[in-house]
Order: sequence, then C-alpha cells, then structure tokens
Amino acid sequence: MMQQICIQLEILMSRLTEIPKLRKKKYFSSNIHQEEYHLLKDCIDYHEFIFSMEKQLNKIFGFLISVQFFVSTLNLCTSGYYMTKVDVDNAHFWLALLILSTFVFQIFLYCWFGESMTRKSLAIGDVIYKMDWNLLSTSTKHTLVIIMMRTMRPIQLTGSSVIIMSIETFLRILKSSYSAYNLIRNSN
Repeated sequence: MMQQICIQLEILMSRLTEIPKLRKKKYFSSNIHQEEYHLLKDCIDYHEFIFSMEKQLNKIFGFLISVQFFVSTLNLCTSGYYMTKVDVDNAHFWLALLILSTFVFQIFLYCWFGESMTRKSLAIGDVIYKMDWNLLSTSTKHTLVIIMMRTMRPIQLTGSSVIIMSIETFLRILKSSYSAYNLIRNSN
C-alpha cells in the first residue's frame, strides 16, 4: 500500500507538470483557461484521493503496526540478551542471530517505505515551486499556492498516531531495544 501511494504521488507530480506545458502547446487556443481549470481540478481531486488512501491505510494498519513495533522491540532485546548467554559454536546462537536480523529487517522495511512515502508527498510542493509560473493564470497560481500549503502536512504511516514510520523511528527503536537489553543484562 505504501508503494502504491508513492506511485500515485509520482503520477500526481507528472500531471502537475503538465499544467504549464498546456499553455506552451496551445498558446493560441481560445479555451485555454477552461482546459487549465479542468486539469488543475483533476489534480486537486487526485490529491484528495491520495490523502484518503493514507487515511484508510492508517485506519486499517495503525494499531497493528504499533503493537508489532512494541513486540519487535521486546524481541530484539531478548534475542540480543540470549545471544550473549550462548556460545558462538552453539546452533541456538545462530538461530537467535537469524531471529534478531529478521526483526530488524522487518522494522527497517516499514520505516524505509514510510520514509519514502513521506518524502514523495513533500516533493509535490517542490514540483509546484519549480513550475514556470509566468505562463499560468492568476486563479491557477492561487490554487497552486493552496496545494503547496496542503503539502506542508506530509502523508505518513503512523502506528496509532504515536509512531511515525521513518528512518528516525527505526533508529529510536534500535536505541530503545539496546537500552532494554542493557537493563536486562545489568539486572542479572
């Protein structure tokens, strides 16, 4: 779903770049304002559709992701602790290492794609900013400014509105897992 949202954002950016090109292609057309208006309206509707996809994604997976992250953090610290108590020659050490690496990779994937989705949503404002504004009508310029203001709130995957999927969150999870591991190790 996160990849699908990223692709939809790419399509939106491509459509937005077509607005100034419309004026270049049909410079002498009498209904250029009408065509520009319809293209911009379609972009706005499409942007709202993408935000509804984000809302649906967070509604469906938000709680599950927060529970999974909490459980994965506990598994990381217990697997790390178990690895320190077992010899490297033992098969259980390698099994614990495999479990530890799969949990880290699983958390990393969520955070990586969440970060990618957030960056793509912020890039829409950059695409609008880089347009040739001299070719656009005044009403189109005002509407594009409103879209740019709307993109200030990025599309994010959140776990119960607490955990935002990003690389920073991934690093915080690793740090908290290591802190819990140290707490367990020092208590014994």
